[in-house]
Amino acid sequence: MLNANAPKLDDDVSMYFLINNLPKCTQDKVPKLVALILKTLTQKSLKVEESDIQIPINPATNETDGVAFVKMANEE
Repeated sequence: MLNANAPKLDDDVSMYFLINNLPKCTQDKVPKLVALILKTLTQKSLKVEESDIQIPINPATNETDGVAFVKMANEE
């Protein structure tokens, strides 16, 4: 079953990667989690914009499920 809040991916999903095992949190903590992901990726010399990180909220729990979808500029 797909989460309705998950990003809509094109047929070509090669530019996306999934980050698992993130801490579950409420919507108000998501910006802090996004900032941490951005900092980590920047330290690894990966250029990612904040808008390229999507962290879906589970409507049943009003929390994240501990995953983030990150869209990269290219497959590499």
